[in-house]
Amino acid sequence: MANKALTGLKNKNAGAYFEKMILASCRNYLDMGIAKIDKAHEPMKVIKSMPRGQYIACFTSKSEPDFKGTLANGRSIVFEAKHTDLDKMAYDRLQETQLNALLKHQSMGAVAFVLCSFGFERFYRIPLKVWQNMKQLYGHKYFTAADVEAYQIKNCGLRLEFLRGEDYGAC
Repeated sequence: MANKALTGLKNKNAGAYFEKMILASCRNYLDMGIAKIDKAHEPMKVIKSMPRGQYIACFTSKSEPDFKGTLANGRSIVFEAKHTDLDKMAYDRLQETQLNALLKHQSMGAVAFVLCSFGFERFYRIPLKVWQNMKQLYGHKYFTAADVEAYQIKNCGLRLEFLRGEDYGAC
């Protein structure tokens, strides 16, 4: 297998694992009555049906943020998830359409952020203002885990504590 293909497969698997961690966290928040958050599915159009339930499809619109839902206080929540095995998270990992959607939701009162994983060891809830202004804040269009230490969140095994009391009205 070509090196590029192997890297692509590794990245896809890492993204899927990070998504499973987030979904486990969302189930926990639902069980606690704190939030109902779902994975947003990419809008696709089936072009051709294939045997065994497979199909050929294409995306019908630009990418939206990964997760959307409602907090127990009625406030909306929307966030994008990004994982890296590198020592830095680049600005361009978030598509312009995703950033604009997050900002629009936030301007209407939603809780909006980017949830980041560095090697499945450190996790961060990055405010949109930090993402938007990383060039001004850090001198380059990326940040390291050390740069965003103030935004680190707790990892409880397979669950991440990415919500805070002020999000849902807890003390």
